[in-house]
Amino acid sequence: MTSRHPITIRFTNSGTPAIQVHCTAEGAALLAALLRSVPAAGSLHLGDVPDVEFDGLTSFAWSTELRPFLRRLPGKTPAFEWGGDTDAWESRAQLLDQLVEPGHFQYLDYGLSVGDAEIAVELVAT
Repeated sequence: MTSRHPITIRFTNSGTPAIQVHCTAEGAALLAALLRSVPAAGSLHLGDVPDVEFDGLTSFAWSTELRPFLRRLPGKTPAFEWGGDTDAWESRAQLLDQLVEPGHFQYLDYGLSVGDAEIAVELVAT
């Protein structure tokens, strides 16, 4: 990763639409903390987080909802909303605990979201 941010969120649309999150070890810890913060906050707009940069999408908002979902918002430039209940946000955060070596990745939506893209987090070297 050649970014000055510990978290880069990239949208790709080759084959299956995907949200790829590339993060350093510091970024993975921050991402897990952000995931855990959603139930208390009610919602979180990642564009408001200074350590996050976007590539190929304009917005990624998370919210506490009754049912898990991942939805692409209408418009030319991709923007997404991701929701889930308290258990879903905690489960997603726990999946990040498995990322220990650069090059490893983890899907965050497996069995937890129904939606318009897949979400994968990859740990990258600093």
